[in-house]
Amino acid sequence: MSVVISVIIPFQNETEELQHCLNGLQAQTFQDFEIILVPDGASIQSLDVAKGCVAKKCTILENSEAKGQSIARQRAISIAKGQFIAIHDADDVSLPKRFDKQLEWFRDHPSLDILGTAAHIIGEDYAWDVYQSHDHI
Repeated sequence: MSVVISVIIPFQNETEELQHCLNGLQAQTFQDFEIILVPDGASIQSLDVAKGCVAKKCTILENSEAKGQSIARQRAISIAKGQFIAIHDADDVSLPKRFDKQLEWFRDHPSLDILGTAAHIIGEDYAWDVYQSHDHI
């Protein structure tokens, strides 16, 4: 079964962050995607969060030792079924219309090969916007 988007998420010791990440994906207005979670030397707690993924198209690859995000992403890409690959870090939270807007941009600009997005960084004592324009990205 193919999907439009394969969402690739390597993770290690993120627990609460991974749960927020998965919640954000569940809230997407565009739903034709799969989630491929790749533990990269992950903690038991993070694995428990991954195993709790309720998405109908959620796959968790087995991986017992940390080999780095690049190798984890490559493993996920090798089994991805989507027309598009969405790279997603375990501590990222996507707004509900992310995929709709990105797919629309690809439709309107068929010569594109890659697409970035703006980011809003939130921390304990701060928040700021980065990558707000093409030149910044």
